[in-house]
Amino acid sequence: MNSDLKTLETIVEYCTKIENATMRFGNNQKEFLSDIDYQHTCSFSITQIGEQVKRLSKEIREKTPETQWRKIAGMKDIITHAYGGIDLIKLWNVITEKIPELKETCNKLIREL
Repeated sequence: MNSDLKTLETIVEYCTKIENATMRFGNNQKEFLSDIDYQHTCSFSITQIGEQVKRLSKEIREKTPETQWRKIAGMKDIITHAYGGIDLIKLWNVITEKIPELKETCNKLIREL
């Protein structure tokens, strides 16, 4: 479980980096779509989150079956390998909708450990 704790804390750190990017670059889709640096900053953090999710134990993932752990891990592969290109609108939705949810879930799991 100790490695799960560290992994969850690392996921929260990358979620926070994405939140910080939205504050720095502007929390609007138009800015995101027009700024390659903004896209790269967030994409890097999402790939790191995906890598960390792959390290979580089955027991931790089963505690929150509503969290789409497999899709989160898969997002890393999509960004890293750009299978068919990256849909920036979907990426924006991940940043603005899914990342805050993931951060909340991970913080909840951290408190339980």
